[in-house]
Amino acid sequence: MLLNPETATNADGIILSNVTRLGLGTAQFGMRYGIANRTGQVGHDEGAAMLRYAGEVGIRLIDTAMAYGESEACLGQLGVSTIQVVTKLGNVPAGMSPALVRDFVRKSVAGSLARLQIPRLYALLLHRPEQLSGPLSASLVQALLKLKLLHAPVWVVRDET
Repeated sequence: MLLNPETATNADGIILSNVTRLGLGTAQFGMRYGIANRTGQVGHDEGAAMLRYAGEVGIRLIDTAMAYGESEACLGQLGVSTIQVVTKLGNVPAGMSPALVRDFVRKSVAGSLARLQIPRLYALLLHRPEQLSGPLSASLVQALLKLKLLHAPVWVVRDET
């Protein structure tokens, strides 16, 4: 269902312009996640219903991560080509050479794109942004800047979990 988010409301009367800045977190699509989670990982049909409802209420962005178990693969199977997808780069292993850091980043993002079955990310976040100030920082920044030209904007946020 395509709606104009500036003027439309959904079936529940929610004005879509009020929710277009929200994103749907998808950790439960790939693993048991959350302190209140009583049912475990989201099943295929439930995931499809969640994505459908998110679209109906104007949510156009999903957040996932390489570290969220099978979340990226599940989302790829459900089809997310019309949604803005944000994923996160995992922890770069310590002690890597600069060339290996660049290769790790490139392969990680290529793997995410393949699992998600999309050609481009909306954004790539860092799960461990403190690595930007460590011994791998120059190599990591160089790899991320190269990705910015190829696949996605790169944003850095601190995940306090």
